[in-house]
Amino acid sequence: MNGTVISGDIINSQKLSKDKLTEIINQLNEWFEFLAQSAQYQYYFFRGDGFQLYTPTSTSVFEVAIALRLIVRACGSDVRLSIAEGPVEQLKSPLATSTGWAFVHSGQGLDQMKPFALRYQQYGTELCPHFELNIQLIDHLVGETTVKQAKALYYYISRQADDHYKLAELLGTSRVNATKLLNLGNYQFIERFLELSRDTQLK
Repeated sequence: MNGTVISGDIINSQKLSKDKLTEIINQLNEWFEFLAQSAQYQYYFFRGDGFQLYTPTSTSVFEVAIALRLIVRACGSDVRLSIAEGPVEQLKSPLATSTGWAFVHSGQGLDQMKPFALRYQQYGTELCPHFELNIQLIDHLVGETTVKQAKALYYYISRQADDHYKLAELLGTSRVNATKLLNLGNYQFIERFLELSRDTQLK
């Protein structure tokens, strides 16, 4: 069977305070629980600052990955994410003991991705150079977001805010300021990338 695996670790976690690391882990855990209940995801934390997610589909994998990054950016930190889509031989519990190309290459990719923080691999397919460049550009844009911009983008991309008025309510600010945060966070580029990724990642 095929599946998609996202391996991640919190960047420079050893420099974070215990309270800050706990805050990040709790925020991630809430997102993972939501995914587990609504989108066929399984997850596992390891080493205190690392995690893996598995899903049998690839439809929304970039939405999930970017939302993950924005959650951590909104906490004032960042995370590396290595995505691999391909064969899964044995799906086990805990997830870290599972086997198959997707698990191996997602984990290995995490150790080979510097200076980037977002990587995508697909079994038996060489990525289109244009798509790979788009991934690197989105990686850069997300990595430049401020805490407030990341929070606004997360609410927007995760569809918790259907419009700018709802977003302003969630952020506790004005609609004008909410829109400004989205614009400064380059939400239109990120949104366009997510649209294109659904059409092009398999080509």
